[in-house]
Amino acid sequence: MEETTVVVLDFGSQYTENIAASCSRELGIEPEVYEGDIEIAKIGKPKMIIGSGGPASAYEKGSPRCDPRIWDMDAVKLAICYTFQAYAHDFGGRTIPAEKAGEYGKAELVVEESGQLFSGTPKNQTVWMSHGDRISELPPSMKRLAYTKDCENAAAWDPKRKLFGVQFHPEVHETEHGRTMLDNLLKMCGELERRPWTYETYIAETPGKIRQQVRGRHVVHMTSGGKDSTLAGIEFKEAGVPTDYIHIDNGTERERDVAEMRALCRSLDIEPFVLETADELERELDGVTDAEKKREIIGDHYIRHAIRFAHERYGNNWMIGIGTIWPDHIESKGSKFSARIVTHHNRSPEVMKVFDRVVEPNLHLFKEDVEAIIKLKDNEPKYKGIARLLVKKHPFPGPGLAIRAICSNGTEPEGMEQLSEDVNSIANKYDLKGGALPILSAGVGGEGRSYLPPAVVWGKQRKWSQLEKASIEITNRLRGRTNRVVYAWEPEGGDAILQESYVTKARLARLRKADTATMDTLEKHGLMGKIQQCPTIDLPVGTDGKPGFSTVIRPFVTVGRKFMTGRFGRLPVRAVDEMAMQHLELGYARVYYDIGNKPPARTEWE
Repeated sequence: MEETTVVVLDFGSQYTENIAASCSRELGIEPEVYEGDIEIAKIGKPKMIIGSGGPASAYEKGSPRCDPRIWDMDAVKLAICYTFQAYAHDFGGRTIPAEKAGEYGKAELVVEESGQLFSGTPKNQTVWMSHGDRISELPPSMKRLAYTKDCENAAAWDPKRKLFGVQFHPEVHETEHGRTMLDNLLKMCGELERRPWTYETYIAETPGKIRQQVRGRHVVHMTSGGKDSTLAGIEFKEAGVPTDYIHIDNGTERERDVAEMRALCRSLDIEPFVLETADELERELDGVTDAEKKREIIGDHYIRHAIRFAHERYGNNWMIGIGTIWPDHIESKGSKFSARIVTHHNRSPEVMKVFDRVVEPNLHLFKEDVEAIIKLKDNEPKYKGIARLLVKKHPFPGPGLAIRAICSNGTEPEGMEQLSEDVNSIANKYDLKGGALPILSAGVGGEGRSYLPPAVVWGKQRKWSQLEKASIEITNRLRGRTNRVVYAWEPEGGDAILQESYVTKARLARLRKADTATMDTLEKHGLMGKIQQCPTIDLPVGTDGKPGFSTVIRPFVTVGRKFMTGRFGRLPVRAVDEMAMQHLELGYARVYYDIGNKPPARTEWE
């Protein structure tokens, strides 16, 4: 191993691949990524070592550690979040458990001493936090460099060991000077040969890698019509491997998805096979409320039909092509120490049983990479126009509308009355009233998963900046009890009556119309490119005056388009009013507007 190598120790962070991508694609240094507990002899003599965040708590028995000899290696070291906590805990510092601390989303960092880490950055700057524990006392060997309002030791360093520790995430775009910080530390390593990573090189190398993996077998590619699966489909064509393209129409698609998928495929000289399976999936989901179970059932449904198709035509000589990208993988517990945030459909139990037969050419890409490559492909005459069709198209989850129809057996989560009182107490500070919705939504924070009741606020206050402040304070102060905040848009109020409800074709049909109203309104107002995603969620929650269902509009903006972090989108009031009116005309009782950031909320609710 060359001494110029940068080593990343992975302790299960959702952002480990962001670290690697920041180094390779933006700073020209290709790192080696290892599991955090790798033996020191196996990493050679790197000039820089980066320890990732992770879902564990440093003070828990059995929580992962690196080989302690690594701390004394002659290398620049950056300990991010969990790794910083572990170092502090092991060398005489003190960590506060999660229930007493927590910081998610953007925070204002105050730099006390710029030194080498913060050189060329301002004294006050925005960073991105995602940690449940924090270091309340530094080890004697460390000196504080920066702090935030809620994190007294946001950055520190140990000069003897050339070790810098940060509680924020410099590897995500929301940390406005994160790349400068990483570059500053690389410069401490002396002269390094930087080799910029390019999309052109990736495009040139991918066909050969596909042929090497497929080895003459027939590929059955699962085609959704979205960006990820379309790019993979193009790559299979360019690799020259025999490929069938199948689309499984299980009734969870948007209104125009199947027609648009057919048109897109035909523009690429592909004739897809469409399998109709909606009745079968409805039976499989009958009575299911658990979000993870729903995801597993749908993922298994997809792969079962793909395998059946492959067996019928090619016996045992097949592979399944999937357009998986990195966020799908890591959120599905894609590394040794990571937490399972959700089970993506391409990581369901049945998929994993045949994983040696799955080919995923873009596994290490993010959404922004897929879009960039599609734009480059658009320059080729045979692909002219695909960027116009695909790049502005919002991502749509594999399980489709089924995970946007929240299910319930009619039993409210525990502690709703006290949670509502505590939310209201915080909301009052912002001239709002508050409460909680009696269902669960998915969240991510401190590198782990949560399913918790959403908080709800309402009132005449519709200033986005104030609503965001209220949302951040509610989720930070009530960590472990709620993971997102919604604003009751129309009608105003906090009463929420839960009912028993499951996924049915009738329920999906109405949600499909509401989703179409949302997307068409975005298109009408020229907003599709202003936000990166806008799910419409169907809740089994009505009001005192109108029992039944409500919707949530969830506009989402991600900096850098990696979709690993992001903020709620701020749509024009007139556009939201139009969406809300159309939803209410469909018979929904109330329309909510999601004002939760990621973390601690996920983009999707399940």
